[in-house]
Amino acid sequence: MLKIDPRRLVQRFDRLFRRSDQPFRFVPKGTKPPITIKPATDAALLQRLADPDVIQTLAFNTRSTKWEGPLEPDTAKFMRAFLKALHKRGLPFYVVWAFRKQKDQQAAFKAGASRAQWGESPHNFGYAIDVIHFRKLYDLTNAEWVLIAAIGYEVARKLNIKVRWGGDWDGDGDIYDNRLYDPAHWEIADWRERVAASK
Repeated sequence: MLKIDPRRLVQRFDRLFRRSDQPFRFVPKGTKPPITIKPATDAALLQRLADPDVIQTLAFNTRSTKWEGPLEPDTAKFMRAFLKALHKRGLPFYVVWAFRKQKDQQAAFKAGASRAQWGESPHNFGYAIDVIHFRKLYDLTNAEWVLIAAIGYEVARKLNIKVRWGGDWDGDGDIYDNRLYDPAHWEIADWRERVAASK
């Protein structure tokens, strides 16, 4: 089993986003063109996503707190801290999926929205969340998703919770080498082991 150290990614993102005034080329390998991103402190990238006024609306608050089912404690802790970090920056993201019931998982599988059937997804056990933008929904650029990933990994590092981001499943910094690209998805990295241990 491949061991992924989220701290390595956080350090990489932190070094590239926060401590450098130079743009960097994300994904330097592969045949696709790399993504060039300025540091996260650059207002341009954040401003494209920011909408602080919407965070105060009833519509946003209703949607951002509307998800069903139980979450495991680490998932709930990460979710609350991640959303707080996003909202503090004026980024109106909310949880569109957390716990997924059997009928919802099977419907997502049949529709092609998930590759997992019931019992094969971390959503079925409370170990995953999907977060999306209030206005743009899933329609973010790769650069914008990478910025959100950097914030998520920083939150996870501070909480000492190992997570896996659906935009880079193997954690190598290359978003193009994955068979599945699901940048809204976050899961507890060792969810399979936790589920097996609880049986």
